[in-house]
Amino acid sequence: MTSSPTTPLSAKSPSWWQSQDRRHLLSTKLIYFWTGSLMNMFYVYRPCFFEEYLGFRSKKMGYAMAVFNIGSIIGVTLWSRLADVRGIHKGLFIALCLGMSVTFEGITVKRLVPEEYWLWLTCVVMGLFGLVYGGLSPLMDFQILRLLKDIYQVEQTLYSRQVLFGTIAYGLTTEGLGHLVKNFGAHVLLYTFPIVSIITAAVVFLVGASSSTPRMSDPSLNTLDAAGPGRASILQTIRVIASPRFLLFLSVILSIGMGRQIMNLFLPTYLASTVGLEKDQIGRVYLCSSFFSIIFLFSGPYLLRKLGVRLMLLVGLGAMTIRLGAYNYVTDRHAVIAVELLNGISFSFTHMGGVREAAQCAPEGWEATFQALYTATYVQIPAVFGSFIGGYLYEEYTGAVLLWGAACVSAGAFVIFSIFVIVGMFWQDRPCHNRYCISNEPGCEKP
Repeated sequence: MTSSPTTPLSAKSPSWWQSQDRRHLLSTKLIYFWTGSLMNMFYVYRPCFFEEYLGFRSKKMGYAMAVFNIGSIIGVTLWSRLADVRGIHKGLFIALCLGMSVTFEGITVKRLVPEEYWLWLTCVVMGLFGLVYGGLSPLMDFQILRLLKDIYQVEQTLYSRQVLFGTIAYGLTTEGLGHLVKNFGAHVLLYTFPIVSIITAAVVFLVGASSSTPRMSDPSLNTLDAAGPGRASILQTIRVIASPRFLLFLSVILSIGMGRQIMNLFLPTYLASTVGLEKDQIGRVYLCSSFFSIIFLFSGPYLLRKLGVRLMLLVGLGAMTIRLGAYNYVTDRHAVIAVELLNGISFSFTHMGGVREAAQCAPEGWEATFQALYTATYVQIPAVFGSFIGGYLYEEYTGAVLLWGAACVSAGAFVIFSIFVIVGMFWQDRPCHNRYCISNEPGCEKP
């Protein structure tokens, strides 16, 4: 037996806040903005942090980030499933927000450790940091989708308009941190992390949607093929994951994610060494890209209705392919802004289509877990390979070799996926044609 979700604080606040919250969906926007700020603080300037604070070059940075992403893969699965099973999505989300700053501050222990052990220390800290970091994105998406569906009772296609506030946070964070890093050094992250972490946790506590009661409180439901009321069995869920449609979806997301993570890890260093951009100029480039993607995120409901998931992903993959290839010819700093606008297209189309597909095919009781599958395939798994392979190629050869290799892989995936779309071998227009999909979305067949 599950209890209905309790409303966020907005429902208990004065009528002015309640009416404004429901009219403008303020709670979802606040959650996305501050969580996006927290997650992106380390995102763009991690190469600067590793180089300035620890003296690491590309290869050592690659090792540390590989450990971070391995921890993130474990975290994205562990925390999401724990939240689904125990019904503690909100409380766990708050704990992870606070845990971000606690684990990151562990790097300050380097003052007590000989320099030859700094790499080992960094790997341990990054592993714990990644373990916490991995749970944020799927739990944030769960909060947004739950608020839209159960609290505001609006279409979940409006998710894209909430994402744009995460994009605004990304742009403002990179721009603001760019100035701070330039003027005070990369160690400024050690002071900004705790502040933003506490603010984010407070926002989730005040306006987040409470979770339902644990879905597995009945011992009789702990068998593989048992599916209690409102919950799918493990075997049913495995069949959904193993369906051709979902496997193809994950393959496309993995291809886009590989290019995206290589750019995230090594583009700032490449732009600084090849084009000669300063740290604050790199932040300004990302700011322009972020605000460009707002156009598409705001139009998300219309784009999803007109294009569907498969064409959204195809556009995202195509934009990433062009972006990777174009940087091999860019030498002018003004051209960087034009090329980086493709990042706005790639991210917005991919993320809107990816979250939508994961939400549609998620069986009852596995919603956060399926968002975690999408996140791990789009972010964590590509980041592991990108850290090891990218760090080696960048240091042993050149950044141009790395970008050409990533562009070729992305182009090959684009051709293959285009064939599937053209010949109609991908999924149909209805939300899910897999007979094991037990999503609540209209059009899904029940097993």
